[in-house]
Amino acid sequence: ASSSASVTTAEISVTGSASWHAMNVLIDCLQDLYMAVDPETDSHMPLPNDFANESWTHLRSAIILALSTIKSQSGHTPIRVVELLLTFFNFRSDEAVSNPTQSNVEVVPNYYDDIHYRATLLLAFSRVRFETISSISYNRTGNVSLNSSSSQSLVSEVISLCLSTINAAFTLARSTARIHYMSLFTAGDAFSRSHPLPVLQGSGLDVAAAITCLAEIDIQATAISSAPNSLGQSTNRGKESMMALQERDRITIGSCVFPTGTGLATGFNYLKCILHPSSSYKCVHMHSATNGTTTSEKDIKAEGFYFLCSPLVRVAAFEAFVRLSFAQYLSHENRFIALHGGGKKGAAAATNAESAPPKLPESTFIAAVFEVLAVVLKTDPTLWVRQQCARALLDAIQDRNPRVVVQELS
Repeated sequence: ASSSASVTTAEISVTGSASWHAMNVLIDCLQDLYMAVDPETDSHMPLPNDFANESWTHLRSAIILALSTIKSQSGHTPIRVVELLLTFFNFRSDEAVSNPTQSNVEVVPNYYDDIHYRATLLLAFSRVRFETISSISYNRTGNVSLNSSSSQSLVSEVISLCLSTINAAFTLARSTARIHYMSLFTAGDAFSRSHPLPVLQGSGLDVAAAITCLAEIDIQATAISSAPNSLGQSTNRGKESMMALQERDRITIGSCVFPTGTGLATGFNYLKCILHPSSSYKCVHMHSATNGTTTSEKDIKAEGFYFLCSPLVRVAAFEAFVRLSFAQYLSHENRFIALHGGGKKGAAAATNAESAPPKLPESTFIAAVFEVLAVVLKTDPTLWVRQQCARALLDAIQDRNPRVVVQELS
């Protein structure tokens, strides 16, 4: 072990905003044990994975997860930590392993999969709180445009790696399928149809972790979207930009607001992992999938994605949808007031006005959660999925952290 790691608990406690002793100790330990200096760039780069050394692997995961929990006094993750996590994710080597405890490094073939390692890194990203995500700007097409600052580029990079992880996993599953897609749509109900084999590698653990990470970013963006000062919504352009986003994570039909299951910042549709795309629901308006097509159509690609979702992916997506729906419900009134000047506060302020501001519409965010859970309990063939989805709703009500990926990694 590194000498820098041999300190007491009291010594590594962060005592003030200017003191990052705990973070420095963990980073030094990570660099001493798991990184080497690249002579070309003169920077620390991760060593090749050595999954055969279990203690070496578990210690690295523990340090990475510990780093992700470090926050400033304002509750944000230091940029240095995010950059280090991105370095480990982008420069991981699975082609060969080496023994870092020996002076003569021996390179041997690596026969171990790195799905658990990737899932650990994605879980660490899900615990990151970005300081400048509040400077997200929205254009009139409803797409999210991140500012060019270093912190904002990190947010964009994390979203990109999560989406690429999901796309790569499903592309691999489809390309290695032994049964043609058309065999999915034979007679019988949805879940009695034959599934393409093999399914997602590692039970889709990395996909579940990526979904959890995307949901946490969307929850942060949802909370910020209800703060007018953060988005500059005092101007007409800001209001028009936010109105464009109404069609992304929620949609107003008549006098009611329905969730779409799509994240505000990431554009990922969580419901497409849980609900069959050809079905219709009372409290959910499914559309705006990540590929730009409507999930309500009987599209072979959308159905293929739905059937390839493993039980773990379905639970993680439901957990993400529940937490996101609760965040949308809590920010609904403030967001409406920011856009229209309506609601209770706006009505009180405009008592003497000729025409009262628009009334705060009803929302189905909470009702949608219970409707989706009812669909899962009725249609999902896996008892474990039904149990975990019910547990995920209870955890969200009690304001507990996401647990399904942590449970699978433990």
